[in-house]
Amino acid sequence: MKPVFSLYLIALTLGMAHATTVSALTFEEQVKKADVILHVRIVDVKTIQSKNYPWQQYTLSVKETLKGNANVLPQVQDVPSFNVLGGDTWTLEGAPTFRKDEEWVVFLYKTPYDSPVVGFNQGMYRIQDGRVLGVDSLNLKNNELPTFKTAIREKL
Repeated sequence: MKPVFSLYLIALTLGMAHATTVSALTFEEQVKKADVILHVRIVDVKTIQSKNYPWQQYTLSVKETLKGNANVLPQVQDVPSFNVLGGDTWTLEGAPTFRKDEEWVVFLYKTPYDSPVVGFNQGMYRIQDGRVLGVDSLNLKNNELPTFKTAIREKL
């Protein structure tokens, strides 16, 4: 009887561990899954309360829309934004964080989730000095932003 119970417990544990695993998405999968892809600057970051939980609210200045329509995102005073579960007092482990005045290309779901970033943080690319950080696997020449945007458009 004990071995059967142990095997059941192991199977149950492995099943739960598998359920919490986030699969790595290819660049093409990120583009396809995103409802909206935007080149943005973060203009405001604040903690709000919604449904009894704190959320980090990121208000955006849209520099360019690469896919979809930014108006499907939550609006703060007619400006697109998105919310990530967590706030000043606690954060969701692994949740994306952004800072005011940072520039990003973000791949977003329009449906509110704990994190609206495609692939739980896979669809976020920091822009610094006209270059895209974290895209070495795409083999872009010098990781230049225009080349990255072209790669996105080619996958649409």
